[in-house]
This record gives sequence, C-alpha cells and structure tokens, in this order.
Amino acid sequence: MMMFKRQFRYIFALGFFLLCGVMPSISLAQKTSEEKVAFAKKMDEDVNAVLHYSVYASGFHVLDIDIAIENEARSYEVDLNTKLTGILGKLVPWQGAFDTKGIKRGADHFQPITHKTLARWKEDEEVRTYKYDQNGRLEKVVVNENGNIHDAKLLPDLSDGTTDILSLLMEVIADGTCRHEADIFDGKRRFATEFRTLETGTVSASKYNIYEGPAEVCEVEITPKGGKWHKKPRGWLAIQEQGRAKKKLPQIFLASIDDKLPAVPVKGVTVSDYGTFLLHLTNVTYGEGRRQLAENE
Repeated sequence: MMMFKRQFRYIFALGFFLLCGVMPSISLAQKTSEEKVAFAKKMDEDVNAVLHYSVYASGFHVLDIDIAIENEARSYEVDLNTKLTGILGKLVPWQGAFDTKGIKRGADHFQPITHKTLARWKEDEEVRTYKYDQNGRLEKVVVNENGNIHDAKLLPDLSDGTTDILSLLMEVIADGTCRHEADIFDGKRRFATEFRTLETGTVSASKYNIYEGPAEVCEVEITPKGGKWHKKPRGWLAIQEQGRAKKKLPQIFLASIDDKLPAVPVKGVTVSDYGTFLLHLTNVTYGEGRRQLAENE
C-alpha cells in the first residue's frame, strides 16, 4: 500500500502539471487584439463536451486524459479520468479519476459543492470526498481506503477560503483567459495556484494535435501556503522546481477550436529532470456519454 501511495503521488504530480501546463512546437509572435478575440472565446451557458488528451514522453504515448465538462446556467460538473497506457500502463497499472459538482455565482465564479478524487493501483483504491457548504466553505473530507472510511482532520487556517483545482480550471475556461488564481487544499496542504498570461502565439499543426492556429500562452505556478510540506520539494512541487531550474515553468495554450467551445487547453509542456512531457488535444466529443467517476462499489 505504501508503494501504491508513493507511485500515486508522483503520477498525480505528472497528471496535474500536464493538465495545468504543457507546450509543444509553437511559433511565438505578438498578435493583434482582433486575433486574440478569435481564440479567447468565453464559455456559453450551455456546454456539454468531453476533451480527449494524450501525453507523450520522449515520443512514447504514456497517458490518456479525458475531461468532461457540463456547464449550465446555474450549475456545473467536471469529470477528469486518467490512465497510464502502453508499456508503462502494463508496468504501472494505475488509474485516477476526479469529479467536481458545483453551483455558479455569476458568469465566471464556480463554487464547488463536492469534489472527489480516486486513485487505483491494482487492487488498492483510495477515494477522497470533499464536501462544501452553501457558502463554499470546506466542511469535511471523507477518506475511503479499501473500505476503511474515516474523516480527515481539518484545520481552518488550511482549508478556509480554498477551492478545488477543477473549479479553478473552469473559471479559466469560462473567462477565456489565464488571469486567474486561487488557494487549493488537497487534504494535507494548502497552496496558491496562479495562471498568468505570458504572450500570444501560434500553435503549429502536428500529427498528434487537432488544433492549429492562435493561442494564449499561459504559465502555471504553485506556491505552498501551509500544511504538511517536506523540506525538500517532492511530487508535483519537485517537478515545478525542476522546470524552474531549467527556466521553464509549466505552460498551457488556450484556444477555442470551434464555435461550440470556449477557449480550452490545446497543448502544453512540462519540463522536469525526467524529461519533457507533451500533452496534445486529440479529439472532442459533444452531447451525452460523459465518463463518470469509476469508483468500486
């Protein structure tokens, strides 16, 4: 079980930064304000779509990520399912799922009601359920480790005033820009997550990616703000600092691929001591058929 948890922390770290930051072959150039309007489209009230991503490391396909978005006038739901694939998937039989349900306070403020995370390693499974009150305050975190259920201890100075990463991502998508930040609580640690615009550029066509055209180039940075942090960075914080040492924090590229979608992540890059990991938007499907959180009964 300890090996499972260590593997989960690293793989979640990779998945987190590949969701929140990745950058392949692009040609950067300053764009006019008219061009920016074309790709920085805000979210319509009614969106029902699944974004399909593939992750490559040194040319090898290692991870698949599906993000299902349901946006309505007063509510929203986001499901993220991820699974290792190829040879790595056979060697490391890990999969994760994340789900957020919430209400909207205005056009681009997304307040979670529940947030759930699942990690599965062979026969081991851990599920964490975060429950928020009507004002968006985190009330409790329920942990289920292979049927052993208990409430995690909450400290108000760590959990008050925080949200979840999927709700923050929805605010970025809804607004169509990267100028957003929020404090996140993961059950043990509090950290600020900031999306900021670097410049605008053009994403080049490739056999891996379905989008070609202008995009907003965004940088993502995590700042610890309390909780159980190690003196030496580990997990996703270690990956960020490895990239910082190479003068490249995680990046994402936002663009609207058609008139049905707002600006969504279309490409990105995460640089680490383990190499460069590239994420590509490979497909988008619309309508019903979202993949629900695959929790064991």
